[in-house]
Amino acid sequence: MKIIGEKINGTRKRVAQAIAERDAAYIQDLAVRQAQAGAAWLDVNAGTHPDREPDDLIWMIEIIQAVTETPLSLDSANPAALRLAILASPAPR
Repeated sequence: MKIIGEKINGTRKRVAQAIAERDAAYIQDLAVRQAQAGAAWLDVNAGTHPDREPDDLIWMIEIIQAVTETPLSLDSANPAALRLAILASPAPR
């Protein structure tokens, strides 16, 4: 069984606040704690306005990858946001 950490989701009130305020420490703490708990992947969902979502996803990817090597699962209903976030992401190691 593979576990996907689902806590980094902008539909959660505190996560939405962290995204809006660019509170990297809060998002990074969620990422590290889920990775340490055994998550095989980290779900990353900005859940923000479609116009902001690409920038928010890219920011989230960068700050999460700065603190963990756990693979990310990008989660969005916005194909344009996903496309831009994937293009901005570094190649897998």
